Amino acid sequence: MGNTQQVSDFVYFCSPLIPNEGKENALGYAQDLYDMFQLPALCLSIAITPLITFRTITLRLNHPDLLNTLGVTLSDLDTIVRGYKFPLETIQISEVLKGSKESQFDQVFEEFATTSHNFNTLLTQESIKQNLRATVNLQINYPSGDQVFDFLKRYSHDKSLMFAVGMEIAAVVYWNLVPEFSHLIKNDSWLNSFDPADLG
Repeated sequence: MGNTQQVSDFVYFCSPLIPNEGKENALGYAQDLYDMFQLPALCLSIAITPLITFRTITLRLNHPDLLNTLGVTLSDLDTIVRGYKFPLETIQISEVLKGSKESQFDQVFEEFATTSHNFNTLLTQESIKQNLRATVNLQINYPSGDQVFDFLKRYSHDKSLMFAVGMEIAAVVYWNLVPEFSHLIKNDSWLNSFDPADLG
């Protein structure tokens, strides 16, 4: 059955893999960050990044039988976490770099990159770095982050099912919280996508 599994087998309404714990706290944290930075996508993505780690710890400690039933191994969980963090961390660094010259991208990225000896984590970080020109431009023109999610889904460096599951979970969490977050900060202007006609 493993070869026929799809993302939808793991990411669906009330899926146990989708983090629900801490969402209210994450929204409060995102609102506090917004008061400082005024960058909605950056603030929301920072605030929800840790949620997947808490969820996987809960699954490992309290629901090992559920993981067995789902056919998800501990290695799969690690891959899901990496997939989840990939678009969120890409949005974060792309937002930070929006005001920088392209010649500064590598230096600024190195300052923000997490030090790791994990080969897969290093591959993910390298992928974020290689895509910066595209993702920074996408964040400038589409500040909601929708195009970054779409771009990374189409051009992911990791083609594994569990990495795709992680990215999809990130999208579900992010977009489920966007309306409430926009209401909290009283700003939905960042949800409007770029229209090339505006240049004319």
